[in-house]
Amino acid sequence: MKGERPSNNCVEEVARREGDDLRIDESPMALEIVPDMGWNKGTAVRMILDHLDATQAMVVYAGDGGNDADAFDAVAAVAGITLGVGPDAPSIARFRLPDPAALYEFLSRLAAALI
Repeated sequence: MKGERPSNNCVEEVARREGDDLRIDESPMALEIVPDMGWNKGTAVRMILDHLDATQAMVVYAGDGGNDADAFDAVAAVAGITLGVGPDAPSIARFRLPDPAALYEFLSRLAAALI
């Protein structure tokens, strides 16, 4: 059902089937199957920025759970904007939004202002 997280058993079964080099990360509304390589969302942000050579970019990252903290650190390191969404967002977020609907509204207004 929409808004419900899959059961741990179902996700663990999928991860097991695909191999031992996967891990399951839990967040408030999701279970994420990710490579077990020591990478996190912060690693992904840094890799994307390195690949794009985004020295002139304004990075905006929104996250709703503790597994976003590493990405918030990576974005803050390049003077980007971090948006914590909902009550479980990391406290290190520079700005906070109450829920996904508020994030949608913020991004819609930002996009309209940039056009």
